[in-house]
Amino acid sequence: MPLTVETLSTADPLAPHFSVDLPSQRNFTEGSKANLSCHASGVPRPVITWFKNGHRLPSVSVKEFKGHSVLAFDAVRLNDQGMYWCEANSTEGWNRSSSLSLTGT
Repeated sequence: MPLTVETLSTADPLAPHFSVDLPSQRNFTEGSKANLSCHASGVPRPVITWFKNGHRLPSVSVKEFKGHSVLAFDAVRLNDQGMYWCEANSTEGWNRSSSLSLTGT
């Protein structure tokens, strides 16, 4: 049976939402590797942006794949301490993850 417009299914629009909350705290040892991860779903797929202490982070250290975003630290430094969160945006809305406090030990 050939596909027609009537037989194609499309997903209903859905505002961004996070499937897993960030932990409230992460401790690190200076110089260690660390990854912070956010996963947001929605239709259309939302764009994820990372923030530290209220400031948008550049995407240089961010890896994204199908709604999953990882903020990677090759060697954590003391000035990386702070409050982190991610935001998900799409044409259907906006959402913010829980905040994570990154602290050195």
